[in-house]
Amino acid sequence: MLTLHFDVEEVIVGGAGFAAAPAHRARHRQILTDIDAMIEHFAVDHSPALRHEAVDRMEQVLFEHEIVEDTQYWEFLRDHRAEDVASPLLEWKPVYAIGVDWIDDQHRALMADLSKVIACAHDAESRDQAGAMLDDFVEHTRRHFTDEEQELLRRGGSVTEHRRHHQSMLDRLTEMAAASKANPGALASEYLTFWLLDHICGLDRTDFAAP
Repeated sequence: MLTLHFDVEEVIVGGAGFAAAPAHRARHRQILTDIDAMIEHFAVDHSPALRHEAVDRMEQVLFEHEIVEDTQYWEFLRDHRAEDVASPLLEWKPVYAIGVDWIDDQHRALMADLSKVIACAHDAESRDQAGAMLDDFVEHTRRHFTDEEQELLRRGGSVTEHRRHHQSMLDRLTEMAAASKANPGALASEYLTFWLLDHICGLDRTDFAAP
């Protein structure tokens, strides 16, 4: 659950353009590593004293992170959401372009698909269709990722890291979509908007920067 929480948080701050997102992601990895080490140590020594010490330490680490370190981006996110409060729909902006026309076209289409999910979920008359539209978005994303990977192979570059990133994103997307059938609009507007922007402005911009 903690890994999922960190994954969601990283997508949101990354997709929102938070400059310190890479450092924040690294801090998450360090926290998870430290907690794993505590758990492994506890597996060897089951003493009550160690158990209490480990629990106290984990509580301290998580409290400091969530209450102290996370405040770095709270105000940033409030400002970001305030800019878009007039419309929850995604709109294509030139800054999202990565410089490969057909990939930019697919990204633009994915934004349009996601906006339709959001609009449908907020319309009482068509709300029941939002779940099926979210399923379509997942399938369109899957095909888009395949197209990108084939393009990287065509260019002769390494596709391993990009494919791993895609698979991780798809796993998280399908998991959250399945768990959000009752309220797909909230998932789309509060998480997937950042998820999509993180995909476009993150690894894609890096890997497709050069022809």
